[in-house]
Amino acid sequence: MHHVYSFSKAKSFELKLYREQPQDPISFEQTGVVELGCNIHDWMLGYIVVVDSPYYAMTNDKGQIELTLEAGDFTLNIWHSEFSDISKTESKAISLTSAPVVYQIKQAIISRVAVGVDEFDDYE
Repeated sequence: MHHVYSFSKAKSFELKLYREQPQDPISFEQTGVVELGCNIHDWMLGYIVVVDSPYYAMTNDKGQIELTLEAGDFTLNIWHSEFSDISKTESKAISLTSAPVVYQIKQAIISRVAVGVDEFDDYE
């Protein structure tokens, strides 16, 4: 059982205690980072990053992505769950040619404290 909520600027909502799929789907109309929490398991966190582009990716274990795009000018937006400020993305204007784009994250990466299970974790 979970009681999922978000007080994020991009989308605030609350899904009270449920075991199955909620009755109505939640739509995300505004771009941004939506941080999720659980009122029963304080250590449970999740993130939804809402974008307004068909071009997005998650890095591989080497921190790399590969997108197939036509040459042109774009804005590269970067987000990481361990940014010092998770509500902010980093952005860089880029011009694509045949050369790969290399980007170095500027924000500090802060490892979050991992918490194990609690007495309510006897469900599957």
